[in-house]
Amino acid sequence: MRRISPLSWLFIVVGILLIVVAVIYMTTKATDLPSFFPGHVGPVPHAGKYTKRGIAAIVAAVVSFAIAVLALRKD
Repeated sequence: MRRISPLSWLFIVVGILLIVVAVIYMTTKATDLPSFFPGHVGPVPHAGKYTKRGIAAIVAAVVSFAIAVLALRKD
């Protein structure tokens, strides 16, 4: 049985966190985002959702998972 390297675990955790961020960006209006998220705005009536930021987070998560797989193959 192979051991998963710490570097692979790191990229897997980062990928999962990025998926969570993507879901938050795609399902929450800008006024309802947590204050520590980039894009948080005050009470504005026309504030929409950040779909592009959500897609970017998904792409970053896929890249993170790909790096984790490559790190597993290198072992």
